[in-house]
Amino acid sequence: MNSDECLMQYDITTRAGHAEIPPSREASASILEAVERSNRGARLAGLPDELNPVVIDPSKVQAFLSGLPKLSDESLKKLRGRTLYLNDPALLLHSASPVTVDALRSGFQLAVPEGAASRIAPAHMIVPIDFTLARERATSAKQMMETFDDEVVSLEKKHRKESIDGKEEADLLKALSNTRAKRYSTATVWRDLTAALARKEPKNKALQAEAQAAKKTAARFIVAPWTGMPN
Repeated sequence: MNSDECLMQYDITTRAGHAEIPPSREASASILEAVERSNRGARLAGLPDELNPVVIDPSKVQAFLSGLPKLSDESLKKLRGRTLYLNDPALLLHSASPVTVDALRSGFQLAVPEGAASRIAPAHMIVPIDFTLARERATSAKQMMETFDDEVVSLEKKHRKESIDGKEEADLLKALSNTRAKRYSTATVWRDLTAALARKEPKNKALQAEAQAAKKTAARFIVAPWTGMPN
């Protein structure tokens, strides 16, 4: 049984961004097209995908779909008639997540809480985390966040001090909005990755302190979402 046959047999709908893809023999291709459309709305100029918490990795999605038929009948029955929302961070399919394509290809499990009645399945991916990758990416995210923070401060100062109007002001405000979004994106990635690392090493005081600092920083830099979520 391939992934499309699995989706049809268990009547599983998938969603990427705002697009819902019903089960069919062409579902996989349609899903990847929807992922790309979602990513186009989520990408921020000057920010790598792996430091953007809302960009989905199409290679991870492909590996995930290929792995669905390998799940137990019990797990798949919990998804029957429901929707898998690929943007859900709990599925670990984002480019920023410390899960590799190879890990997904090697096998994973999906945990779906008993009694959950929502249309969108609250599925949680169970798969090995690459903690070396998590550490490297967390460090990169923090460094880029600090760079974007400096840029935000500079742009805010320019907007306060300079007498500008019309198109020049509009361009400045657009640059400021985009840079704030990139600052928050990288702060979010830093927060999420250090949280994963801290869970692995609960007795590492330096790591616990970093995770708390990252959490507070992300909360301080929060901005309105630049891409949609399901109702």
